[in-house]
Amino acid sequence: MVSYYKIAQLKIKFTLSRSWLMVIFAYTISIALLLFPTLGYWARIPYFRGAGLCMIDFSPSITTNKAIFLFGIIFPLLLSTTIIVALCYYQIYKIIHKSNKIICNYNAENHPLSNLFRHRNKNIRGFSRYDVKLAKTLGVIFSLFVLSYAPYALANMFYFFGWVRITLTQGLYLLIISCSNSVFNPIILYSRRRKRIQKSKIKVVKQVKGSSNPLTVSTNNLKL
Repeated sequence: MVSYYKIAQLKIKFTLSRSWLMVIFAYTISIALLLFPTLGYWARIPYFRGAGLCMIDFSPSITTNKAIFLFGIIFPLLLSTTIIVALCYYQIYKIIHKSNKIICNYNAENHPLSNLFRHRNKNIRGFSRYDVKLAKTLGVIFSLFVLSYAPYALANMFYFFGWVRITLTQGLYLLIISCSNSVFNPIILYSRRRKRIQKSKIKVVKQVKGSSNPLTVSTNNLKL
């Protein structure tokens, strides 16, 4: 959502303190939702001895409290937040695509590109390369999140309604696939950061090669 606010150029500033408040709020909500089921006070998450871990039970024989917890709280929250993030990235795509189309059409008419931004047109916006690449990277991460969690959510939902049958081993595999998103995220972010560092190093090397060596100049002056 931060990328959407930056690309859409909305009048909202995300300071460091505000970002921390958003993170703390998200973790507080998550802990509050899972605290009672984890401790076993309400809609207890069962322990499966065959798997050696605690997993949410989606079987049709679960209690009413667990059904309310899953389909009245967890699934609506996940679905609503996923839809909101998807709409944000769709708006980012529309804004960037529209701006690039206007710039390409204007440039095709052999006008100086600098004159395009002198006109006060709200539909014409310039975006920094960093913001666009960051939005693309986060879009890839969001897509991987949907692809990794969709099989787990859909299969267990079908299992609850009795449309399919899932064994404990199959449920464990689905859980592992859903957690694979946490493995992809640091890899993608690290590769993106590594590319930025390599580009900055190449830029510095080119600048050094293109300019005279100040150490050589200073030693020549001393000799004179």
